[in-house]
Amino acid sequence: MASHRTALDYLIDEVVAQQPLEVQHFLLQSAILDRMCGELCDALVRDADRGMRDEARAVGSEGAEPPIPHPSSFTLAQLERANLFLIPLDAEGVWYRYHHLFRAALRQRLQQQHPDLCLALHHRAADWLASAGLSAEAMSTPSPQVISAGPRTWSRAL
Repeated sequence: MASHRTALDYLIDEVVAQQPLEVQHFLLQSAILDRMCGELCDALVRDADRGMRDEARAVGSEGAEPPIPHPSSFTLAQLERANLFLIPLDAEGVWYRYHHLFRAALRQRLQQQHPDLCLALHHRAADWLASAGLSAEAMSTPSPQVISAGPRTWSRAL
């Protein structure tokens, strides 16, 4: 258990804390997801990655790269290029997941720093998943916060 704890501390101290604040916010907020895409992350992070959005627009307007349909798609692509424990789940680069230890470290930090935000993030994720026709996925891996919030919260994902 001590080595697991040490690995989590390392991931936070040496990897996450070294990132720009906007990226830290993105990492923490998107860590509640088992898998993610740009559109889903957009629904979660709202304005936390505003600087990345501006950069995505600038890159798209210069013609060097095609416009990014969802600002968080740009963020995910940047994280993948930086080798920040992001694993692509498809050849198109639409769906990703974090390495399980990295995700655990991020979730732990989110719970420590922003416990009130966890439930709101799960609500946003459940709403997006349901609207995207992925209700079964929204229900398949509920968080302890969502379960403890009761049936009313649980039913939002349906």
